[in-house]
Amino acid sequence: LKTRSQVAVEFTIVLAFVLVMLLAMIAVNQDLMSSFTAQSRAAKANMLVNDLGDAAEYVYFQGVGAQTQVFVSVPKGVDSSQVSDQTIRLSLISGAQQTRDIYRNLGFQVNGFIPTQEGNYWITIKSKSGYVVIGYHLVEVSPTGFSKTLSPGNSSSGQITIRNVIQNNVNLSLSYSGDPSI
Repeated sequence: LKTRSQVAVEFTIVLAFVLVMLLAMIAVNQDLMSSFTAQSRAAKANMLVNDLGDAAEYVYFQGVGAQTQVFVSVPKGVDSSQVSDQTIRLSLISGAQQTRDIYRNLGFQVNGFIPTQEGNYWITIKSKSGYVVIGYHLVEVSPTGFSKTLSPGNSSSGQITIRNVIQNNVNLSLSYSGDPSI
């Protein structure tokens, strides 16, 4: 009777040890898979940004009116996209509410839109006078950037031209950046 209980206790200890080792291997495997998935999404985003940048350079150097289409794959986890100034940028969610920016700087102005929903898209890239449009856009704004700083009591004026380039109405809003008490 004593040996049977001893065998049962030893078997239980060995079984517990095997279960602990199995759980540890599963945890390590999940960390590796998570890391691999994040690296794969970043590589996909990097390829997307570089493909769009290459196409933008291609049409820009061909001149006004040149255009091409690029087939891209938007990875899962894109938080936002930005095509403005001289930069194409995707922000990826990289876990724990952190983002990782994948971007490409160009030697000329770009504007437009990159979808953030996961999937495959044909994106049109078109050369305009002095800039390149990536994807579709609702309006053309000239100049593409505008910033004024005013000291107290002073005023300033400038001109921004906004042109609707689609067949539907476009609603625009102007936002103010500064002291909210003003």
